[in-house]
Amino acid sequence: SPKHKQKKEENTKMMVIDPFGVAVVQNTSMCALYLNDNNIFDYRHDAVPFNIDDLLNGETDIDLQDDDDTFFNITQFVRACSSSSNRLVFFVNDLSCNDEQCERLLVIHRAREPQLQNYHISQSLLRRPQGTQLCTDFAVVERVYLYRDVSLAVCKTTDSFQTLHDVLEKSKRCRTEMHEKWMLYMASEMIRIICALHASRMIHVRLSLHSFVVKLADSSELSGDWCGQHERGWHHFGLLLHDLDACLKLDDFLDFERVEKNANANTNADDDEFGCLISDENLSDEQTNLCTLFQKRILQPKQKQKQSFFCYESDYFSVFVLLMQILTANENIISLIFERNIDLQNVMSFVQNYRVEHGLSRLQNERIWCDIVQFLLMTKHENGNGGGGIYEFERLSIEERRTYLDACYQLCCT
Repeated sequence: SPKHKQKKEENTKMMVIDPFGVAVVQNTSMCALYLNDNNIFDYRHDAVPFNIDDLLNGETDIDLQDDDDTFFNITQFVRACSSSSNRLVFFVNDLSCNDEQCERLLVIHRAREPQLQNYHISQSLLRRPQGTQLCTDFAVVERVYLYRDVSLAVCKTTDSFQTLHDVLEKSKRCRTEMHEKWMLYMASEMIRIICALHASRMIHVRLSLHSFVVKLADSSELSGDWCGQHERGWHHFGLLLHDLDACLKLDDFLDFERVEKNANANTNADDDEFGCLISDENLSDEQTNLCTLFQKRILQPKQKQKQSFFCYESDYFSVFVLLMQILTANENIISLIFERNIDLQNVMSFVQNYRVEHGLSRLQNERIWCDIVQFLLMTKHENGNGGGGIYEFERLSIEERRTYLDACYQLCCT
């Protein structure tokens, strides 16, 4: 019947997607899925009850004039994390919340369609067995207010808003060197959070140093030695990923069930053409987007022999770039690295020489840094696959690619 045919088409998943082209398609289905949630306040027939331009010009109070007396006091406009005039991020005090910690992120989307992507990602994370712990690792969305052409997302955050980018800039301004053990812990935190994303078949398509907020706990809150389980107060110290609206849940779109079925049956039916491929029209922001940089500078040179599709590998490359930025205290360092042949020996030799030339101490734990970089470049395959080149992941199964970085995090924990 026509009705059955329509339902079948809506549930059809694809083998290849453009990660920057599918979010728009998802809006309608997410509205149907979440609009009845108690945390979604649907005022789409009303204009937003404040002037957004006034907030940008210094106004600090936001009164939603609703039955719950929702009131926000702005303490900071986070310009660096506001990716465009249509996505604005504010650090606020939520004066209507009942928590002792009332600091929140308020993300304002100016868009005709309701913006529920960050709420969808939050709900997907919270449904996992360790969802409660993940609240300290991700800026999960607590509430969404939908108005005509404007969506407001209220997100959990830390009691002060300072990103890895802010820490790097502060160290350069003060001409102080970031301690190597601190850099190693931050590297392990980035890897741990990306592993948690991948465990839910999610990727991040716009990862940067701005994506991670630094949690700075009082030392009295920490008990015992840090361990891989990240317990005993250590969840108050480390990193929190805040831009969940830049994450994508792959199995919303990609037909993992079909690929796994073919793998179990030991068939290769079209499985080589599975994953993400960014369209030419979305490859224009190479300088600011590490995901597009990965396709243009890593995958495309390999495509002379065969078309390559990625799933989780762009996140591994992004973390590699962020690590290089931290180790060299230079956010533009990747252009210098690309001038050389990217392999483990060249990269680590370059980093050490660069640090010495710019007045930084040589890294003392070079062996562990080498191991971490080897994982991030995907030259270290536990099953023996891979020919020694970077990002030769084609012979790994989808599941092996998803869990690939878990061993790297275990390395950081030892």
